[in-house]
Amino acid sequence: MNNITLHVKSVQKSSGEEPLEIDFITEGKHYQRNGYDYIKYEETELSGLAGHRTILRIGRDCVVMRRYGEMPIALHFCVGQREDANYHTPYGAIKIEYLTDEIDYQLDDNSGEIVVKYTLAMNGFKEVSHVLNISYKVTLNDKN
Repeated sequence: MNNITLHVKSVQKSSGEEPLEIDFITEGKHYQRNGYDYIKYEETELSGLAGHRTILRIGRDCVVMRRYGEMPIALHFCVGQREDANYHTPYGAIKIEYLTDEIDYQLDDNSGEIVVKYTLAMNGFKEVSHVLNISYKVTLNDKN
């Protein structure tokens, strides 16, 4: 398991509106298990989800993102597939539907980058395009 420094950038764009960008750096872990790469990190206040832990499972064709905390969610990104999920908030669950447009990643033991492009709609209203870009580097080649 490698200690890593992550750069997480998410850009959301609705038709006719200015893009909303979330950009932060945090610490995490990268490891491999059963043929998958995993990235685990703690969200920050900049993401609006302080106190949440996110785990990405990167496979050949899909990326699974699981967020744990007060507002948990599990998203299964597979190119060309439309999925739905419930986004749990303090005010109740919101049904979301999303279509994965593109997944690209380059990973190795020292660094990597994952890009997921998808379109999301909440409760069937207003589609928003998202680009999630996560890059990482091993911290001081520290392996635990």
